[in-house]
Amino acid sequence: MDGAGESTQAGDNGWRTRVVRRRRLPGGRNAQVYAVDFDGRPACLKVFAADDRDRAAREWAALRYLERVSYLLAARPLRYDPCPPAAAILMDLVPGRTLTGAELTRQQITALGYAIDGLHALPIEGAGLADAPATAASMLARVRRAVVDASVLAAGFTRDCQRWLGRSHAEALAQPGRPVFGKGDAGLGNCLWDGVTLRLVDFEYSGISDRPFDLAELVEHIEARATADASWQAFLAERQLGAAEWTRLSAARQLLAIFWAFRLSAEPADIQAAQLERAARLLSSDN
Repeated sequence: MDGAGESTQAGDNGWRTRVVRRRRLPGGRNAQVYAVDFDGRPACLKVFAADDRDRAAREWAALRYLERVSYLLAARPLRYDPCPPAAAILMDLVPGRTLTGAELTRQQITALGYAIDGLHALPIEGAGLADAPATAASMLARVRRAVVDASVLAAGFTRDCQRWLGRSHAEALAQPGRPVFGKGDAGLGNCLWDGVTLRLVDFEYSGISDRPFDLAELVEHIEARATADASWQAFLAERQLGAAEWTRLSAARQLLAIFWAFRLSAEPADIQAAQLERAARLLSSDN
């Protein structure tokens, strides 16, 4: 992955000593994120867990790539330290508040579409980017393994999943779609809104994906449930997918609904029931 072992300024190995931490920022499930001062300017410091050097390298490569192609809705990378005990990235401080738990307004949905469309339109040939950790094929394999354990969820739902996994639309997800740069980790907590512009943060799960699967990750993420399905359907229609892409999107949404049903199996009963109902509804429809 391009830039995985270098700082933005050659020889600047002591940059971490010039960082003054100001406050811990919300979010950052897999890392500690801080608002800091760096050489007298505001910045953001992301410190990864000791065993997360791969995530740090992936995010650094993504930020460097986005800077090279002039994608303006992500933080500009400043410094990178891959060394133990904890890899760290210093980047511009992105303004705005997280959209976690928010029912998105029409303006926010439009801005989100603009940001995602921009990612999907970026040139990737020769970019040196690895596959995203979660692709359609890898998620299909993961769900197949989960469905084997019929004790986790109701047996009837598990049988429905097994039948769906044998269908041609499901099996088609094992084949690659047209490659695009995918955000990965599609929760709305990784979208910052300043009242005018929506920007994207946290690229540690990004990489080469395909457009229908990347869109399905966003719409079927548990954090998307605060926004009405009708709004998401309109959002997807505005992406102007072709017939084959729409078929793949529908299958990817069904796959991810199953994934979330298993992922939420240890949550309170009402959360489990809502996701099971959603998954069952998607499995019985063509979206």
